Amino acid sequence: MNDIYQGYVSSGNDNAVSYLVDSLMHTYTLMDMVYHATSEGPYGGGDDISMIDWMAKLPLKTNETISSVCNGPVVEAANRPKVGTKYCDSKVSATSYTQK
Repeated sequence: MNDIYQGYVSSGNDNAVSYLVDSLMHTYTLMDMVYHATSEGPYGGGDDISMIDWMAKLPLKTNETISSVCNGPVVEAANRPKVGTKYCDSKVSATSYTQK
């Protein structure tokens, strides 16, 4: 996932933001879990904004900002773990977008 999102960011898409849930699942909007998921997992936890509350910010109004959400240590792509997936790509997790 990080590689895919990094591609969006690296391609100059200034509105590329993401909400990553620490889980093996990849689809939440079709399930009730969307109401409980946080970046820590499909059933919540942690202090992050929930996925549903993050999505409710969209579409943004003029001058509103939304930032990417990820749970885990921020790591540059070259230093990402060889095993495991619990990390946040430094380019992806640093993204924010402000509606003009």
